[in-house]
Amino acid sequence: MIGAAATLLSASLGFGGIIWQIGRQGRDAIRQQRESERLKLNLKIYESAIALIQDGILAEVSLASVLQGFPPEMNTIGILQAGGIGWNPPAMRYQHYADAKARLSAATISIIQWVEQWETVDPRFKVFQTAVNVASHEIQDATENWFKEALPCMPVERVPGELFPWSLPDAQKRARLEQLREEVNVATGRLGCWLHDFRVELQAALLGELFSGKVERREPIDPRFFAVRLDRADELTRHFETETTWARVKERAIADARAALAAAARSSPTTSS
Repeated sequence: MIGAAATLLSASLGFGGIIWQIGRQGRDAIRQQRESERLKLNLKIYESAIALIQDGILAEVSLASVLQGFPPEMNTIGILQAGGIGWNPPAMRYQHYADAKARLSAATISIIQWVEQWETVDPRFKVFQTAVNVASHEIQDATENWFKEALPCMPVERVPGELFPWSLPDAQKRARLEQLREEVNVATGRLGCWLHDFRVELQAALLGELFSGKVERREPIDPRFFAVRLDRADELTRHFETETTWARVKERAIADARAALAAAARSSPTTSS
C-alpha cells in the first residue's frame, strides 16, 4: 500500500514538473517572440527615419549649393568684363532658390512629424525635433537676409529663354552677398551636422541589439557645429529652449498670444445668469 502511494505521488510530481516545464517553455517562447517582433519593429522604424533624414540632408545640400554658386559666378563675370571677354548673365533664377527652399522645408517638416510619431520609443528623440526646429529657424533668417540682397541681382526672364537687360552689381554688393552666403552656410551646415547625428544616434538606439558594430559620434573642432547626442538630451534641450533665437521668438509668440487672449477676455461683454 505504501509503495503504491509513493508511486502515485512520484507520478503526480513528475506530471506536475512536466506541466511546469511546458508552461515555462511556453512563456519563454512568448517572450522570445515578443522580443523578435520588437527588434523587427525597431528595424522598420529605423528604415523609415533614415529615408527622411537622407531627404533632409540632400535638401540641405541642394539649398546651400544653389546659393553657393551665385556670388562666384558674378565675380567671374566681373573678371571677364574687365578683360573685354564675352560673358553670359548668371544662371541663377528666383525659381531655383524657391524650389530648393520649399524642398528643404518639406523635408524638415517630415522629420519633425516622424519624431512626434515615434517619440514613445525613446522620449529623448525629441531633442532632435527641437534641434531641427532651431536649425530651420536659423536657415529661415539667414536665407531671408540673403534673398533681400540677392533678388535685385538675379536675372529675370521676360519670357522663357529671354531675359530683361541685366547688369553686374558693384563689388560692394557682391561682397555683401558673399558675407550673407557664409551665414547661410553656417545655418545649413548645422542642420546637416545634426541630421547626421540623428542617424548615428538612431543606429545605437534601435539597432544596437541587432549588430555588434558601433558608429563613432562626431567630435567637431568648431563649437558652432556641436554634436547632438541622446546621452546629452536634457542638457541640449535646455540650451535649445533658452539660448537660441528660435526659443526667444517662441517665447514672444506665446506671450503675444496670452496678451491677445487676455485683451479679448477684458473686452468681451459679461453676461449675468
